Amino acid sequence: AGQVVAPPNAVEEVIISGLPASATPDSIRGVFAPYGTIVQLDMVPGAAQGLAAKLRMGSSAQAQWLVTNLNGNMPVGLETPVYVSFATEEASKANNNGRRTDAGPPGAGGASAPLGGRGVA
Repeated sequence: AGQVVAPPNAVEEVIISGLPASATPDSIRGVFAPYGTIVQLDMVPGAAQGLAAKLRMGSSAQAQWLVTNLNGNMPVGLETPVYVSFATEEASKANNNGRRTDAGPPGAGGASAPLGGRGVA
Protein backbone atom coordinates (compact mmCIF):
# COMPACT_ATOMS: atom_id res chain seq x y z
CA ALA A 1 0.00 0.00 0.00
CA GLY A 2 2.17 2.81 -1.28
CA GLN A 3 5.45 1.27 -0.17
CA VAL A 4 8.50 2.39 -2.11
CA VAL A 5 10.47 -0.57 -3.42
CA ALA A 6 14.23 -0.34 -3.63
CA PRO A 7 15.97 -0.69 -7.00
CA PRO A 8 17.73 -4.09 -7.01
CA ASN A 9 21.30 -2.75 -6.98
CA ALA A 10 20.77 0.25 -4.71
CA VAL A 11 18.87 -1.21 -1.79
CA GLU A 12 21.32 0.13 0.80
CA GLU A 13 21.83 3.57 -0.77
CA VAL A 14 19.58 6.57 -0.27
CA ILE A 15 19.71 10.18 -1.38
CA ILE A 16 18.78 12.73 1.26
CA SER A 17 17.98 16.18 -0.15
CA GLY A 18 16.69 19.38 1.35
CA LEU A 19 19.61 19.52 3.77
CA PRO A 20 20.52 22.97 5.13
CA ALA A 21 23.20 24.93 3.26
CA SER A 22 25.42 24.70 6.35
CA ALA A 23 25.34 20.87 6.39
CA THR A 24 28.69 19.05 6.42
CA PRO A 25 29.40 15.32 6.25
CA ASP A 26 29.99 15.34 10.02
CA SER A 27 26.74 17.16 10.78
CA ILE A 28 24.81 14.83 8.46
CA ARG A 29 26.29 11.80 10.21
CA GLY A 30 25.26 13.34 13.53
CA VAL A 31 21.65 13.69 12.41
CA PHE A 32 21.23 10.34 10.65
CA ALA A 33 23.49 7.99 12.66
CA PRO A 34 20.70 7.31 15.22
CA TYR A 35 18.62 5.81 12.39
CA GLY A 36 21.18 3.22 11.29
CA THR A 37 24.78 2.47 10.41
CA ILE A 38 26.18 4.88 7.81
CA VAL A 39 28.77 2.89 5.86
CA GLN A 40 29.54 5.66 3.35
CA LEU A 41 28.47 9.28 2.93
CA ASP A 42 29.05 11.35 -0.20
CA MET A 43 27.85 14.88 -0.82
CA VAL A 44 25.87 15.14 -4.08
CA PRO A 45 26.65 18.24 -6.16
CA GLY A 46 23.99 20.24 -7.96
CA ALA A 47 20.96 19.12 -5.96
CA ALA A 48 17.75 20.99 -6.73
CA GLN A 49 16.44 21.15 -3.14
CA GLY A 50 19.20 22.45 -0.86
CA LEU A 51 22.24 20.29 -0.23
CA ALA A 52 22.01 16.55 -0.80
CA ALA A 53 23.97 13.54 0.37
CA LYS A 54 24.13 9.92 -0.71
CA LEU A 55 24.23 7.53 2.22
CA ARG A 56 25.08 3.84 2.03
CA MET A 57 23.42 2.27 5.03
CA GLY A 58 24.44 -0.90 6.86
CA SER A 59 21.45 -2.83 5.52
CA SER A 60 18.62 -2.55 3.05
CA ALA A 61 16.17 -2.55 5.99
CA GLN A 62 17.81 0.62 7.38
CA ALA A 63 17.63 2.30 3.96
CA GLN A 64 13.98 1.26 3.57
CA TRP A 65 13.19 2.68 7.02
CA LEU A 66 14.74 6.05 6.12
CA VAL A 67 12.73 6.28 2.89
CA THR A 68 9.48 5.19 4.53
CA ASN A 69 9.72 7.24 7.73
CA LEU A 70 11.85 10.33 7.07
CA ASN A 71 10.82 11.40 3.56
CA GLY A 72 9.03 14.74 3.92
CA ASN A 73 9.61 14.79 7.68
CA MET A 74 11.99 16.65 9.99
CA PRO A 75 14.68 14.52 11.67
CA VAL A 76 15.80 15.50 15.16
CA GLY A 77 18.53 18.13 14.79
CA LEU A 78 17.19 19.77 11.62
CA GLU A 79 14.76 22.67 11.31
CA THR A 80 13.37 21.80 7.86
CA PRO A 81 11.98 18.63 6.30
CA VAL A 82 14.24 16.39 4.24
CA TYR A 83 13.45 14.27 1.22
CA VAL A 84 14.70 10.69 1.15
CA SER A 85 14.66 8.38 -1.85
CA PHE A 86 16.55 5.32 -2.98
CA ALA A 87 19.66 6.13 -4.98
CA THR A 88 18.99 6.05 -8.73
CA GLU A 89 20.96 6.05 -11.94
CA GLU A 90 20.97 9.87 -11.92
CA ALA A 91 22.77 9.94 -8.57
CA SER A 92 25.16 7.21 -9.66
CA LYS A 93 26.09 9.24 -12.75
CA ALA A 94 26.86 12.18 -10.48
CA ASN A 95 29.45 9.98 -8.79
CA ASN A 96 30.76 8.71 -12.16
CA ASN A 97 30.60 5.07 -11.11
CA GLY A 98 28.80 4.08 -14.28
CA ARG A 99 26.39 1.61 -12.68
CA ARG A 100 23.11 1.19 -14.51
CA THR A 101 19.76 0.57 -12.87
CA ASP A 102 16.59 -0.64 -14.52
CA ALA A 103 14.45 1.35 -12.11
CA GLY A 104 13.40 3.84 -14.77
CA PRO A 105 13.82 7.60 -14.65
CA PRO A 106 14.03 9.38 -11.29
CA GLY A 107 10.58 9.65 -9.80
CA ALA A 108 9.16 6.79 -11.86
CA GLY A 109 6.41 4.88 -10.18
CA GLY A 110 5.31 7.80 -8.04
CA ALA A 111 8.12 7.18 -5.56
CA SER A 112 7.51 10.40 -3.69
CA ALA A 113 3.72 10.71 -3.92
CA PRO A 114 2.74 7.94 -1.45
CA LEU A 115 4.84 9.54 1.28
CA GLY A 116 4.15 13.18 0.43
CA GLY A 117 2.02 13.90 3.48
CA ARG A 118 -0.19 10.85 3.17
CA GLY A 119 0.46 7.64 5.05
CA VAL A 120 3.23 9.06 7.21
CA ALA A 121 2.46 8.94 10.89
